[in-house]
Amino acid sequence: MNLWQLFALIVIVDALGIFLLFLVLRKKRGGTILAQFADKTVVRSCSSANFFGQQSRGCMQVRGNGELVLTADELFYEMWIPKKQLRIPRSSITNVSKVYAHLMKSCGFPLLKVEFTNADGQADAAAWLVRDLPAWMDDLKPAAGAK
Repeated sequence: MNLWQLFALIVIVDALGIFLLFLVLRKKRGGTILAQFADKTVVRSCSSANFFGQQSRGCMQVRGNGELVLTADELFYEMWIPKKQLRIPRSSITNVSKVYAHLMKSCGFPLLKVEFTNADGQADAAAWLVRDLPAWMDDLKPAAGAK
């Protein structure tokens, strides 16, 4: 086996390990997160939402996968690694739109951008790559009053 074949094998094994870790985290954390909402009606959820950052925290945030949950009262997101949460009361959502980049990050697919008033009373925004973007936008628009 030459050096290039060994390098290719290492890269493939690493990629497979990362993929398996992603699957394990998705299953383990997804059930735990949804259990928090057992007493609420979950309107929509995505167990593999890719977070593109919160505008008020700047463009140096890392993207990450996690669970995005929409209830009648809030939009909740928990990133798996690093573990962090974002809670957006539905009453503070001011607009919902489809964008192709957020905080200088893009992936070639449309993103769900949610604009809201944060806890400090300032305009803020966050964006995610989600499955079924039109359905997410439809479910969020009545709270945002977006057109």
